[in-house]
Parts: sequence; structure tokens; C-alpha cells
Amino acid sequence: MLLFVHLRGVFLSPSGAGQRRCSGRSFPAVLCPLPGAVLAGRGCIWYTAGKQDPIPYYIRSCFTCLSWIPSPTRRTYRRFEQKPVPQDVVDDIIEAVRLSSSGANRQAVRLVVVNQPTDVARVQPLVKWAAYLPPEQGTPKADELPTLFVAVVKDTAIPGDPATDIGIALANMTLAAWDKGVGSCIMGAINKPVLTELLGIEAPQQLVYMVAFGYPSHKSHIVPLTAETGVKYYLDENRDYCVPKRSKEEIARYL
Repeated sequence: MLLFVHLRGVFLSPSGAGQRRCSGRSFPAVLCPLPGAVLAGRGCIWYTAGKQDPIPYYIRSCFTCLSWIPSPTRRTYRRFEQKPVPQDVVDDIIEAVRLSSSGANRQAVRLVVVNQPTDVARVQPLVKWAAYLPPEQGTPKADELPTLFVAVVKDTAIPGDPATDIGIALANMTLAAWDKGVGSCIMGAINKPVLTELLGIEAPQQLVYMVAFGYPSHKSHIVPLTAETGVKYYLDENRDYCVPKRSKEEIARYL
């Protein structure tokens, strides 16, 4: 979908798919294709709808990703190529969390970035992979491990329950990474006491999740959820993940 970004006032799409009034600051005029996303730039927020094409560089220079409409190609990945995640992707992950929606704008989510190889190696044995698979199938081998971990932490000194905010932050950060081709795995089965000490997390902050990142070395396919498959994911003959999902008719209804 082609979208005009006007200099001031209101951002409009030709289809009327989205519009949001700007704070009145000036913007360079741009004509470009954008994917389905929520974008922010210099005081304006803009909602788009369209095919999932990468955002061109010249758009990245003007806008920062706030929240991505989930891409059907963004899946959980558990085996990775052994190349580092670039700093610009790490910056995108942090920014996606920083600009996330937050209940009452409390902003209680914190991050600890683990990107040095020696530190990444120390985290590896403290997380568990693929609970539905035996370890020899689900645990990545030495040449398949992630090259980046990000700890998701909540600040308990800030009042309120940040559970929803944490979910939004997790979605934003993994989708921002996937926009650059970096896969991820959100991990709740972790050794919190040891990781808390290792990562230097002190009260009132509490570790909630670890997220593994890297360039995927396998594929992940959606398959229909049936009585035979159940909800458990499995590996096919190519060691690619097959993930059963319920139908749209089962999860949504109209009044």
C-alpha cells in the first residue's frame, strides 16, 4: 500500500486504513510502501495496514517502530546460525520496548542485554528449551546456540501489575528483531535465582523472562490443530518445527 506522509497535520492513507493527527511538527514528505505496523516519528504516531515488506532505510531514518502487527512469518526459533546480532538490531529491540504501550504509562519493564560471547555462554545452561520435545531434539547443539540474550525485568517499586505491559514489550521486541531477520525464543523456564545473581539484578527489580535471539537455522511451519496433533509442536523430517494452531473460526466469533 502506498502512503503519503504529509508535512504537517494528519497522516493519511489512500485507502483510509489509518490516520492519526500529528503534534504539528514538520516532517519530510515521503511516498513509500509500508508494512502493517505502528510507527512513530518526532511526536506523531501512524497506523498502517499492508503487506509485510521491509521498511526502507529512508523511512527508518524518520520513524521508530512502536508496535508491529504480528507477522505470520514470525515464529519461535530454537536453533541459530553462529553470527552475532548487529548493534543496530539490539538498538531496535531496546527502542521497541522503550516506546511500548504501558498501563497508566508506568513503564515498569527493564532490560539486561547479554551480547558478549563469554556472558552468552554462561547463560546457556540456565535456560530450558522446547518443553514438548526430548532434550536431544529440542535443545540446540553447540553450533546452534543463540548469540544474544535479553533479560526482561520488572521494577516492583513501581505500583501496579505490569503483566500486560511485559507481554506487550515481549511482542514488540521480538517483532522488531524479526523485521531485521533475527529470530527469537521467549523463555520462562529459566533458573531465576542463578540468573538474577549472574546478571546483577537487585531488588526491587525482578527477573521475569529471558529472550534468546539469533539468525534462525531452521524453519517453523504452522499446521492445523487436530485431535491427532493436539497442541504439541513437533519436528518434521528436516528438523523443522511444525506448530499446530487453532482455526480462526475457533478463536473468534462475531456478534
